[in-house]
Amino acid sequence: MNRHVQGQAAMSTLLRLGLSLFSAFICSVALFAQVEDTTPPEIQSFDFVPKTVDVSAGPQNVIITMRITDNLSGFTWGFLRVASPSTAQLVTACPWSGDRIAGDATDGTYRFEITIPQYSEAGEWHMGNFDVHDAANNSIRSGTERSLSLAVGSPFVDVNKD
Repeated sequence: MNRHVQGQAAMSTLLRLGLSLFSAFICSVALFAQVEDTTPPEIQSFDFVPKTVDVSAGPQNVIITMRITDNLSGFTWGFLRVASPSTAQLVTACPWSGDRIAGDATDGTYRFEITIPQYSEAGEWHMGNFDVHDAANNSIRSGTERSLSLAVGSPFVDVNKD
């Protein structure tokens, strides 16, 4: 057998061995994952204060309180976008597990702030979207059936510039 053919045979054997080891590793990982978390967190309640802000003299903070539950791995972070009436102006926040004021990661109450900038558009502001994520990377976005009734399309902040 010439060296080229021997080299190809050896390479083929190594490749098969590598694929077998890789397959065994994947199978063993799947066998050890007997408890799995495939359920995203849920927003149980949502509130904010104040209900009206006046931004004519300067920016104003709005404090948001949410109760979020998760069946297994626990809430880790979220992304909130609030839009002006025309949707031309957006304010965002990224609540995370460190914002928890009560409970635990599987049933906790979280408090965080957003700031409405000075000279913002007057009128009713609305939640544009809100994503919540757990430690197993499950997530749900507002606008899907689970969280739609909680906040999407409901009035958020009435900005009074008069």
